Amino acid sequence: FNDLGVKGLTHDDTESFDDVGLLQGCKDVRLVRIRVWTDIYVKGIQAIYETSDAGMIAAPIRINSDLDRSKFKFQEISLDRGE
Repeated sequence: FNDLGVKGLTHDDTESFDDVGLLQGCKDVRLVRIRVWTDIYVKGIQAIYETSDAGMIAAPIRINSDLDRSKFKFQEISLDRGE
């Protein structure tokens, strides 16, 4: 995996995360879906990966524990191979 660094704006409550440990030892890892919870800002995110040996792996939902995610708009973005 390559560290791409921080992209976009951050705020006082921004938390970084890293799914590399979750995917350690997996083969042919591919990001297939991204789930996002929003209002006018991104409030939460979850990545779904596909591997050739462990199947589908859903990373933990990253959202502030003080927030009720059911109050935000939910979108799921699917990525085709090569995207």
